[in-house]
Amino acid sequence: MNPARIAAPVLLILGAACTADDRGLVAPSATPGASAALTPASAGVAGSATGSAHLTVFPPPTPPGLALRNFTFSAVRHVDGSVNGEWQVVAGATIIHGLVDCLTIAPGGHTARMSGLVESVMPVGSSFMENTAFAIELFDNGPGESAELDVATQLAAFRNAAPEVGRAFCETGTTPPDTDLNPLPLEHGNFTIRLGP
Repeated sequence: MNPARIAAPVLLILGAACTADDRGLVAPSATPGASAALTPASAGVAGSATGSAHLTVFPPPTPPGLALRNFTFSAVRHVDGSVNGEWQVVAGATIIHGLVDCLTIAPGGHTARMSGLVESVMPVGSSFMENTAFAIELFDNGPGESAELDVATQLAAFRNAAPEVGRAFCETGTTPPDTDLNPLPLEHGNFTIRLGP
């Protein structure tokens, strides 16, 4: 894993008014809440992120069945600033599913931040709550077996935070105090991040 690639994403331009954060990523301005609506394909695609992964979120001696998470997602940002997509985390018998409301991509398409809402949790009683935030940073280190492993930040980093907390991270990189963003290399799977169609 290349630490420089993880630590230093630079500018993002997706064809909309933008504001910069202290890490150099730039988030397109959009009306909160409006970006989750589906947008006709004719609006054009400014960027996308898709992927699936197996991640171990707890180190040994945690039993593998309790440590492994399966994560899938698909998100598209349109040139009008709207975003639509879905994500899902499977942790043993627990399935957490949600919508994407923000996607911010660095130029070159190697790094992206994504946020959304927890829409459903099965079975009821999980430590994740519906209508709370989900947010993650993704690092696409290229396709094929010769590439470095793709990387994601902790799946539970924003667990049960208010939706605006996840969206602030996606748009500006702002994180609450004591938030654990420790990167997790993929064991299996691949992320694909693109600028443009």
